[in-house]
Amino acid sequence: MDEMEEILKEFDDIVNEIKESGYPVLVEGINDMRALERLGVKNKIILLKSRGTLQEIIERIHSHDVILLTDWDRSGRILFGKCMRILRNEQINAITELRKRIMKISLPYIYQIEELVAFRDMVAGRIHSS
Repeated sequence: MDEMEEILKEFDDIVNEIKESGYPVLVEGINDMRALERLGVKNKIILLKSRGTLQEIIERIHSHDVILLTDWDRSGRILFGKCMRILRNEQINAITELRKRIMKISLPYIYQIEELVAFRDMVAGRIHSS
C-alpha cells in the first residue's frame, strides 16, 4: 500500500468512526456541516457559529460526549480552546482525537473541515492516476 492509499484508508476509518459513534459533532459553520453530510455523516451536527453565544450553544447540548471538529487554522485553534474550557465546565467529554488524526493526514493540504471532501477527492485521484 503506497502513502496515498494509506492516507485514504485512514481518512475513511476516521469518517466511519464519527458515523459509528453516534455522538453529536461540533463544527464551526454551515459549510463544515455540508462537508460532513457529503461524506455520509448522519450524526447530529451542531454549528458553533450560529445564534447565541458559544456558552449558550454548548449549554443546549444533551449529550455526555461530543466530537469537536474545529478548523486547524488560527481562528479554529482559538475556537477549539474556548470550546474545551466551556465543555469542561459543562462536564461534557470532548472527543478530540479524530480532529488530531485528520490534521495529521491532511496538513499541509487543507486547514478547514469544509475542505474534507476536496481533500478526499484529491487523494483518491492521485491513487487512480498512478
